[in-house]
Amino acid sequence: MAQQVSGVVSHSRGKPVSVETITVPDPGPGEVLRSVVVL
Repeated sequence: MAQQVSGVVSHSRGKPVSVETITVPDPGPGEVLRSVVVL
């Protein structure tokens, strides 16, 4: 099941980044989903 997560997104080089809600799809065959936590 796809997940809704918050991510830091840059839409073009040199422009400010923003925090947005993005959809992470389920991994396909031969793919893995890895979670990274920053403290």
